[in-house]
Amino acid sequence: MLTVDRKKKKILFVFYEPHKSGISRHIHYLLEVLQDDSFEFWLLCSGHDQKILRSFQYLIPTDNMVMVPSNRFFSLKGLLTTRKILLQQDIDLIHIHNLQSILWGYGGALLAKCKNIIFTPHIDTECAGRGQWFFRKMWRIFNPFTSSLVALSQNQKEWLLQWKIIDENKITVINNHISRKELLKSSSSHNQNVLPALLPETIADKFVVTQIGRLDRQKNPFFLIRSAQLLKEQFPDILFVLVGEGPLRAQLEKKIATHNLQKNVILTGHQDCIADLYKISDVIACTSRWEGMPYILLEAVCFKKAVIATDIPGNRDLLIDGKNSFLVNNEKEFVKRLITLRQSPELKIKMGEAGFQMHKHLFDIYNMKEPISALYRIGDT
Repeated sequence: MLTVDRKKKKILFVFYEPHKSGISRHIHYLLEVLQDDSFEFWLLCSGHDQKILRSFQYLIPTDNMVMVPSNRFFSLKGLLTTRKILLQQDIDLIHIHNLQSILWGYGGALLAKCKNIIFTPHIDTECAGRGQWFFRKMWRIFNPFTSSLVALSQNQKEWLLQWKIIDENKITVINNHISRKELLKSSSSHNQNVLPALLPETIADKFVVTQIGRLDRQKNPFFLIRSAQLLKEQFPDILFVLVGEGPLRAQLEKKIATHNLQKNVILTGHQDCIADLYKISDVIACTSRWEGMPYILLEAVCFKKAVIATDIPGNRDLLIDGKNSFLVNNEKEFVKRLITLRQSPELKIKMGEAGFQMHKHLFDIYNMKEPISALYRIGDT
């Protein structure tokens, strides 16, 4: 019997990410689960953090990765490079990620006459503030050219339908997943980090509140600084640990010094030893202004941690107020709920266990393999 050597399907990932964060992690997981399939991948990132490209070096050939200067909502170089890669490499499918890439990603794809475009927005248009009407309009304009749109949750799909962004038959729901096995390996014994040196020797006597994420406007780290100010006098044992880098770091350091919060708030910078961070944490915070399906919350429920988070759509996809978390709208509510968990260890444990049981089906990234592979194969003969 003759065997047919099928041509590998060529796929280009396009995304905006100024600092390494959840978008590149999401794409990394997709690439990881599809390594044994008949796909060949290219990657184009609008950013300036070289750690992003290095994180893909074992999954994509170096020659297949390009980084263009970071531009939040439009990149002319990104548009032109998208077109160039599509045409020169004879790409079969482009997968555009996040709202910030929509204009230049679609622009390059349409100029190259690419007929197979998949879009994962990751978040809704609230991130654009007063300009969100513009992005909704863009989505509707690009609807006829979109082969499929990936929603990260059923709630996100319903939002898309509510605003009549795209036809229902073009929406595929694929939840974010994490690798529990890999997370449990991510301790300081496997990574060269300086986390132990950054933490006080009395860490065992502290009630530790940890937030992992970029130090930028979206993640809203000043929310935690203001919370620390409210708690400083009455609860000096509460320690806020902010993990990550970003453009607000210098401002945060100044604020911490101004209000004499050096013993109440620690900025650790980027850390790879995720398991160690969750091990020392009593509560996980997520104070974002907007989110898609945040990895910090998936990690929190994976490690059976209670969560206090802002009451926004992306967080509500994983959290139920009073069951596996507390959802809050301001710093006073945050402080009140934090004191409740500090004074009730049983409730803290109960919430952590509830979150784990609710979402344990999301702890294996290979659960994404079948739906994403099927999406990429639409139109194959």
